[in-house]
Amino acid sequence: MRPSTVFIYGLGITLLAFLSRDFTSLLILSVINGSIGLYLGLRRGLKFFILLFFIGLIGVFINALLFANYGEPIIIFDGFVLREMFINSFVLVALRLFSI
Repeated sequence: MRPSTVFIYGLGITLLAFLSRDFTSLLILSVINGSIGLYLGLRRGLKFFILLFFIGLIGVFINALLFANYGEPIIIFDGFVLREMFINSFVLVALRLFSI
């Protein structure tokens, strides 16, 4: 593929990921594009970037925990409560990152 084609494709996927607010559309977008990207990344030896993605998910988890942990309690540990908007925010941002 030509680099300009890949750039336009990446720009389009990024726009779709950030403009989409619906869970199902993000899920479809991330399953299709994320699985292709994961396959090509492993095939071309870009394991370091895949590792960086999973490290980035730790940051998304902490961010959602600190700034979006409100709503109805969903998971309760010993004095540690994960609430509805935490789960929602974490999943949506993780799907966006996986699709990009």
